Amino acid sequence: MTDDKNIMIQALKDVIAKLAERALKGQISSLISIPTPAYIHVELSHLNMQQNDCTFAPFLTKAAQEPKPLERIKHIVAFVIAGIFPNPTITQCRVPLNPILGETLQREMSTGEKIYCEQ
Repeated sequence: MTDDKNIMIQALKDVIAKLAERALKGQISSLISIPTPAYIHVELSHLNMQQNDCTFAPFLTKAAQEPKPLERIKHIVAFVIAGIFPNPTITQCRVPLNPILGETLQREMSTGEKIYCEQ
């Protein structure tokens, strides 16, 4: 996490420096077109990061097989809560690469659940 924090601080400094440089040159109209530094992106696509949200998919499989509604809800709540803490999608500061149209991702969990994603 420290590395991500340093990267974001460096990115902020770079953007402020570019803003100041353009302002000093009188290029006021181009202040809103400062590009985002490429190094703030994680080397993963949006779909690759989203597959982390499915790490605890076995809870959903159990919920689908459960005949009692209350037990079904318990499994769904467990899926949501289990994915919050260890999930790097939530805890990281850096952003994924821009979405790639037509990107597909398939994953089969060790417990047999299959995940199919498309953007």
